[in-house]
Amino acid sequence: MKRILPILFTLPLLLGVSGYMGPTDKGNEAYGMGNYEGALGHYREAAESSPKSPEAHYNLGNAYYRLGEYGKAFEEYDAARKLDPKMADADYNAGDALFRMGKYEEALKAYGQAKSLYGEKGDPDTEYNIRATKERIEKKKDQEQKNQQQGKKDKNSGKDDKQKQQPGAGGQGGQKQGGEQGQPAGQPPMSNEELKALMDRQANEEKKLRNYFQPGKDKGPGREDEIEQMLRGMGSGPEKRMPRPGQPYVEKDW
Repeated sequence: MKRILPILFTLPLLLGVSGYMGPTDKGNEAYGMGNYEGALGHYREAAESSPKSPEAHYNLGNAYYRLGEYGKAFEEYDAARKLDPKMADADYNAGDALFRMGKYEEALKAYGQAKSLYGEKGDPDTEYNIRATKERIEKKKDQEQKNQQQGKKDKNSGKDDKQKQQPGAGGQGGQKQGGEQGQPAGQPPMSNEELKALMDRQANEEKKLRNYFQPGKDKGPGREDEIEQMLRGMGSGPEKRMPRPGQPYVEKDW
């Protein structure tokens, strides 16, 4: 989510109501305290009372995003950017929501729109997200191709196995030469002792890795996530960088 500067709407001094707090002010206060459920209710009230306010929809989108409801967050960001086509931050945050939903192609378009609105001054975060999203799209395409190739390979393998099971195929009712049925030639089956030894070695390696990151050794944030990623052989991705904490627009309710 994009961090933005507040937009202030001034009040003529003649009104003399400086202590008034409307739903947006209350929402901003709750949002700043991390009470996103409370902020959601106030922002929803502000959006219902001012449906043509892009700031109200933007703030509501931030609250939804913080609560992990990325679909609803995108709907509010989308409403904000339609009401104000020049609100680059709405396009940026819409891209974050789309990215979280795995809609990388649509996220890339939203980031591209934000980049064009930021103009010559540019925005390094937008540039980063564009590159990261392109990489994710390429990885997704590569994975789809691998899945297709694996599917074809499994299909052909299934045909070969069926042929080998036919009488006369491979000799002696499908039994492979040089070994037991279903066991590759030259490779004896693994004994229970060997299997247990292998599992013990894997357990010891995992124990060593977890002890390295034990809580008393390093209390930095994200260490549990890091160890789990290493155990699964995953590694870090662009999600680690985005989204960043966002700040709501300040829209006084006079």
